[in-house]
Amino acid sequence: MQIFAGKGIVGSAGTGSPRFLLVILCRLCISNRRQNMQYEIIPIRTKESAEDTKFYAYILKSSMDFQLDVYRPMIILCPGGGYEMTSDREAEPIAMRLLSMGYHVGILRYSVAPARFPTALLELAEVMKLVHENREKWHVDADKIFVQGSSAGGHLAASLGVFWNQPFLCELA
Repeated sequence: MQIFAGKGIVGSAGTGSPRFLLVILCRLCISNRRQNMQYEIIPIRTKESAEDTKFYAYILKSSMDFQLDVYRPMIILCPGGGYEMTSDREAEPIAMRLLSMGYHVGILRYSVAPARFPTALLELAEVMKLVHENREKWHVDADKIFVQGSSAGGHLAASLGVFWNQPFLCELA
């Protein structure tokens, strides 16, 4: 299979997608003995969640030569898509860039139409809880967990900032 040919990315069924390329990158990173990255796909389930709601965690491992027990910031990405879909171009390409800068990254593929408010917000709150529960295992700096969203994902991220202390979200904690 060719990944790069001429100006474009080519290959068989779906191999040109950013998600495919990130999975290949992850496999290359973890193929050596030191395992530089941990990749987890975690289903997210709330009362109204769609079956395909998942959290993709990309966790950088510390080098055995230096940086032992380094706790890194975590950025949770919420791709846009008008609550009709979650955009690939606002997910994995951004994750790759942030990973190269030394951040742990998670991508929330939240429920979209026909799901209604507050389903995606409850899913994001569940992801925040998940990251806090795994902060030791993943070496996440608990004081540096950020949510970034694009378009509808930005609305979702801002909604968490507004509603974080409301009873319907606090009951998840």
